[in-house]
This record gives sequence, structure tokens and C-alpha cells, in this order.
Amino acid sequence: LFFGSFLLWIGPVPLPGAYSILSLITVSLIAKLALKSPFRKQKSGTILTHLSVLILLLGGLLTALCREEGYMVLGPNDVGQDVTDYHAREFSIKKNGTTILTIPYGKLYEKMVIHDNSIPFIIGVENFCDHCKLQPRKNKQQNFKGTASKAELVLAPRSEEDEKNRAGMTFSVSDASHDLNGTYISYEGQKQQPTLALGKDHYEITLRHSKRAIPFSLRLVRFEKADHPGTDIVRSYHSDVIVKESSLEWPVTIEMNQPLRHGGYTFYQSSFVEENGKQMTVLAVVRNVGALFPYIAIAVLCLGLLIHIIITVMPARYRSKDSVQ
Repeated sequence: LFFGSFLLWIGPVPLPGAYSILSLITVSLIAKLALKSPFRKQKSGTILTHLSVLILLLGGLLTALCREEGYMVLGPNDVGQDVTDYHAREFSIKKNGTTILTIPYGKLYEKMVIHDNSIPFIIGVENFCDHCKLQPRKNKQQNFKGTASKAELVLAPRSEEDEKNRAGMTFSVSDASHDLNGTYISYEGQKQQPTLALGKDHYEITLRHSKRAIPFSLRLVRFEKADHPGTDIVRSYHSDVIVKESSLEWPVTIEMNQPLRHGGYTFYQSSFVEENGKQMTVLAVVRNVGALFPYIAIAVLCLGLLIHIIITVMPARYRSKDSVQ
């Protein structure tokens, strides 16, 4: 709440958030360096020290604006080439397993009509929410299909951890066929999402977490975990994967303290899940274009302090020796 806002409300009292404070510090540093710090040899160490803080702040801004976080879930021999976002969501239509249409969650609105050349039917958005739950349906008079025939979506209390919120959407399908036309529900808690079979084609309609393609792929060869002796407590786990980019491929082991870094992305061994007796690895994926700024800032800071010591402290020490003599 603090680090992600300009204002932090404590009841009716507004307090400055991290964005406001860091913006003020950044503007103050820029003003000092530009207007109040003319370059002089005696002050070069101090100027570099202030510059290092400014570099760190600018790197933080770049990270806040451009950082991408998500995850990838892989089962044995699964190939992953996209990252699922922790927070952002989208409306998606797949044709025979291939995504053919996506609409960001922020662009959806009630009574919206989706009529695209890529799909042979019309979708009407009735309602949607990013934190909702299913409850038994009371009104069963309309032409409800699938989950919608038994349940309806209602708002649920929002969790502070956004990945625990379950998004859902109620929509209608028309111009498909008599058997398929009706009202459906897509809910993140559903195991089977609404699917329309038209001839040889199958269309899966989903409100899901957004997915981003990456320029290479990972194939899980083996996932292994070790428990503490005599307990069910996990001691360690790792994933053996094959990284493939263009015509090249090579093996990599991703462990809890040994991530994979490639192509600007970092893959961390985050956790694992068990589904239908099959263990699947969960990799946290981070892309941070500002990752080098802290290292650059520290290098400039060390250089500034070193120059400050050489210019100010050492001559003063020699002067002190001369006065004693």
C-alpha cells in the first residue's frame, strides 16, 4: 500500500506514499546537482556520491514502470513459451488450442458485443469481476449453459494478495447454433472452461491471467524434490529443463538458489504443485530492465567515497603530521 501509491490514507488523513517521497527526493537531487553543485576538484567525490543516489532512484523508477513478473507451470515434457502474469487479466478465445483473440480486462465493459472475423459467432458481455465467487443460481428460466445453469457470479471480498482473487465473467453466445446459443460463465476456479464445438473446430472461451510470449522455450525434462528424513517437509527441489532458442538447445538445472538467466529473463524455482498424481514445477519469471542500476549506483558511490577520501582526508592527515614536526 505504501510503496505502490502516491497517497496513503490512514482513515480520513492522507499521508505521502513512496512515489511522492521518492519523486521529491529525485527532484531535489537533480536541482542540487544542476544548480547548487558546480564542478570543482575538491567537491568531485561528494558530487559523485549524490549522483549515485540519483542513479539508484532512476533505476527504481524504471523498474516500477517496466518490470514484468509472472510464472510458468510445467509438467513432465511440457514445453512453455509464454509467461502468465500474476495480476493482469484478459478475455481469451482459443481455436483448437491456439489463441486467436485476446482483449485486456481493462477494455471490457458490460453490454459489450464481440463480433470478430476470427470467430463464427457473437459474444455479448453481461457482467464480469476480478474478485468474485460462485453461488447456487436462483433464476433458472433463461437459456443457461454449463456452469451457468447451476451457479451465478457474485462479488467476493477482495484478497490483499491479488493472485488469490478469482476473476469471472458471464457472457452470451449467439449466431452459433441452436444447441450452443445461450449464457455461459467463465470462472478462474473452473476446471473445464466453456467450449463450443462447431464442425471440426473447438473454441475455448476464458477470462484468464494475461500471458506474454518469450523469445525462447523451456521443456521440463525432470522435476525432483527431497524431503527431510521421516517427514513430509520439503528440503529442496529442482527442475532439469531444456532451453531452446532458434536451432540451439542446451540443458539447464534450475534450483532454489540457482536461477536461470537468459534473454533478459530470470527463472526462479518457486514451488511445485501436484495434479492427478503428477508433479509440476512452478517457475517464477522476472524481467527487469532496471536490474543493472543498483550495481552501477554502488560502483559510482564507492568511486565517489574513494575520491573524497583521497582529496580531503589524506591531505589533512599529512598537514597534521607536518604541524607536529
